[in-house]
Amino acid sequence: MVYIEQFIMSFIPSLCFGIILNAPRRILIPCGLIGGCAWIVTYATMQAGTNVAIATFLGTLMINFLCVYFSRRQRVPAIILSIPGIVPLVPGGPAYTAVRYAVESRYIESFEQILIVIYVSGAIAVGFMVGNLVESKFTHYLTRNRLTRTKQP
Repeated sequence: MVYIEQFIMSFIPSLCFGIILNAPRRILIPCGLIGGCAWIVTYATMQAGTNVAIATFLGTLMINFLCVYFSRRQRVPAIILSIPGIVPLVPGGPAYTAVRYAVESRYIESFEQILIVIYVSGAIAVGFMVGNLVESKFTHYLTRNRLTRTKQP
C-alpha cells in the first residue's frame, strides 16, 4: 500500500511538470510513469538500507532506460521524457533545509545538508552518464550483430 501511495505521489508531479513544459499530450502519461517508477526504485532501495546517493543513482538509471524505451515507442526525443521524470529525485528538501540552517546560523547542519545535495546531484549526473553509455553500447552491439547477420549468405 505504501508503494502505491509513493507511486501516485511521484506520478502526479512528473505529469504536471510535463504539462508545464508543454510536452505533447500523448507522452504525458509516460512522463508520469517514468517519474513514478524512478521514485519507487529509489524509495525501495532506501527502505532496504542503501545510501540515498546509491538509491538515486539506481532511480536515475531507471529513468534513462524507460526514457529510451518510451522515446523510441512514441518517436520523441528522450530529453522530453527525462526532464519531467527526474522531478521526484531532485533534492529540493535538503537544499531548503541547508538554506534554513544557514539562516539560523547552524552552519554544521547546513554543511551536512549541502553535502547531501551534492551527493544526490552527482548521483543523478552519473546515473544519466552511465545509462547513456550502456544504451549506446547496447545499441551499437545490436546494430553490429544485425549487420553481420545480413551479410552472411
